[in-house]
Amino acid sequence: MSYRAWISDIVFEAGDLSKATFTLSDELMFEKWLGDYIATHDAAFEEGDRNEIYLMFTWDFTYGPDGRLTGISVQFPWDDSYIPYFFLTELAGISRFFRERGVRFKLVLNKAGEDDDDRWQITTTHGGVWVAQGKLVYGKRERVA
Repeated sequence: MSYRAWISDIVFEAGDLSKATFTLSDELMFEKWLGDYIATHDAAFEEGDRNEIYLMFTWDFTYGPDGRLTGISVQFPWDDSYIPYFFLTELAGISRFFRERGVRFKLVLNKAGEDDDDRWQITTTHGGVWVAQGKLVYGKRERVA
């Protein structure tokens, strides 16, 4: 599958956030941490190329009076044809960052196949990044990050 092909649908679901340890300080370091993760985990980057990383998603976080995370949402700020070559590395970094802070979530990106019956689905959860293909993508999945 080419990850540079257009994406037809994005679905984000946050799990129970009551046990998450994610705070405003985590939000403030999130984009830098994610950029550094991509720069050190993607073979296409050499030291010093950090400025070439443009993240695929924009995240919004809300907090309760005690400063703990109460809500999270994501936007896809680019047109749907922008899929960076470090796409899976970014998803793996998001998965790791949130997992380490107890944020349970599911981010599903669907790509329609050539005949609308065939679908590719990339699912990022707190447990990793998974890819599935076919009419029913909920069955057999392959872990890719």
